[in-house]
Amino acid sequence: MKATHPDKAATLDNFCASPGWFQGVRKRHNIKSVRLHGEAGSVDEETAATAMAEFKQAVAATSITNPQFVFNADETGLFYQTLPSRLYVSRSERSVRGVKQMAAKARLTIMTATSAAGEKVPLFSVGKSRRPMCLRDDFPPVRYTSQASAWFDTDMANYYVRFFLKWKRSRYGDEPVVLIWDNCPAHKNVTNPAPKELHLLFLPPNLTSKHQPMDMGLISAVKMRYKAYVLQQLLAYYDDGQQTPLPKSRGLRGLAHGAPPNIRDALTILKRVWDEVKPESVVRCWMKAACLPESFFPQQHTQQQQRVTSDEMLTERSSEEEGQEGEGGQLVQDGLGAENEQYDEAEQRRTEEQEAIDEISHLAQSLQARVSIATDARVEVVAEGTEEWATSDDDPDIVNAMIDLELERIESNSSTTTTSSDDDGSDSDQDEATPTAPTRAERR
Repeated sequence: MKATHPDKAATLDNFCASPGWFQGVRKRHNIKSVRLHGEAGSVDEETAATAMAEFKQAVAATSITNPQFVFNADETGLFYQTLPSRLYVSRSERSVRGVKQMAAKARLTIMTATSAAGEKVPLFSVGKSRRPMCLRDDFPPVRYTSQASAWFDTDMANYYVRFFLKWKRSRYGDEPVVLIWDNCPAHKNVTNPAPKELHLLFLPPNLTSKHQPMDMGLISAVKMRYKAYVLQQLLAYYDDGQQTPLPKSRGLRGLAHGAPPNIRDALTILKRVWDEVKPESVVRCWMKAACLPESFFPQQHTQQQQRVTSDEMLTERSSEEEGQEGEGGQLVQDGLGAENEQYDEAEQRRTEEQEAIDEISHLAQSLQARVSIATDARVEVVAEGTEEWATSDDDPDIVNAMIDLELERIESNSSTTTTSSDDDGSDSDQDEATPTAPTRAERR
């Protein structure tokens, strides 16, 4: 892009950014590709700090200090029939085609809510159909209602407030609580049916991506786990091999028949996923959002205060050193001179130690070389003696002399042989002398 710009064309002549060049740049500078998501990058930090300070004051004005009575609610859309569009295949596969279910538009709107203490409010869902066939025979596992576009408008917000108050009264009676919402017009137009029990607070505009607890990864984790359970049930159906007959009505078909999930399947899996969310994870999301006063999370505030205190101490120390350098220049100069002398002495000791180490290493190498030379000389002496012994033992003159001595001994033994006979006529034993090997003196 710079090469085609008029101002840069003179300095980047004949430049061609090929794919190989780009891959090389990525490898040299350790650059990777990421996908941008969310809206946190568009938040103005200074404006956000001021707005969040005012919001924390509004929370403190309610006189509620127990995190168990502070809630945050946020809705999200779920395409409950959509399958993943990415797949791992063999390199030999040249063409892989998708299916319609990867672009399925069947949608539910799910309202999620948690407290700052980690408690989870039951899910609330909105769909298009007023009476889905899969929900007619039994109550749904999650509260379900309908809207023409499956959106969360003002009527749905009022309905949810009544649902939330009913659940709160069943848990805590008339105890006042805080419900934090974003600044969506559908939320801000809600009529509060119990102002003494419910304090509705709305986050500042354009700050929900950084300061709303439900947007700190909790909703994303629920969606990903939902898709994992859908794929798991589909794989279990096809691995089982037992084909369940399809019902006549299309609205009753679901994961049990190898079909896309229906509303009952989606709500059942959502309830299972929501029950598996740990309270510790919820509390971490609230801490990350930092939308409440420090008194709600004293442990986190203490850790932050310790970090700030250590930073301030370092800053004060550096400023004191700068002040000393400005006011008492001579003292600082003397101190620096003493430090320089100590540094020179230490450097000299390190140099002497390194020289001693080098000398010892040189002596060790010399000793090793001498031992190697002595060993080689000893081996040569032994080899020469062995060669002389083998040559003298295999001399032809010595061999012929040994043969002559053996023949003479055999002839003398045969001439002195005696026979004896008994009166009974038994044969006498004839002993024949066994030739013996010549001694070392005879060989010489």
